[in-house]
Amino acid sequence: MTDEAAKEVSLPGLLEEQSAVLREMEALKKSLAAIESEIAAKLKEPMDLKLRDAGKDTGTVHFEVDEIHVKATVQKVVKWDQEKLASLCARMVESGEDPAAWMEIEDVRTYKVPEARFAKFPEWAKKAFLPARVVKPGKPRFEFTPKEAPETSSEPREEWRE
Repeated sequence: MTDEAAKEVSLPGLLEEQSAVLREMEALKKSLAAIESEIAAKLKEPMDLKLRDAGKDTGTVHFEVDEIHVKATVQKVVKWDQEKLASLCARMVESGEDPAAWMEIEDVRTYKVPEARFAKFPEWAKKAFLPARVVKPGKPRFEFTPKEAPETSSEPREEWRE
């Protein structure tokens, strides 16, 4: 509906049109989710194979499927075991260390260790925190580019000449 046409419609008519568009959008979102799920299913095996060949379960890999170049990126998802961080925090306090120097303490039961901070820890501190750190692969993201066609020349190849 154009802006001009909308000006001529009553409020109940506009609300009905809005509802129809919202229903259409929901249907399109469901269709898009189904298509994206099928794409991910088609790409899972070659992506997993490339990751396994590289000896990793996260990161970026490149491969081709049906003449399409695929760049697949699987991010690390880091979660922290709250019970283990609480125990580590208690041990720090007992030894006179300030746990806030190592982790963010939101309340008595919620602790966070930002990845940027963890990456800068000395090795001895990383070893203390590693049992509480759980790393899992995240949802893969895909980028697609058509496979480049071989270059062609308007000139005949040398071996084709008489």
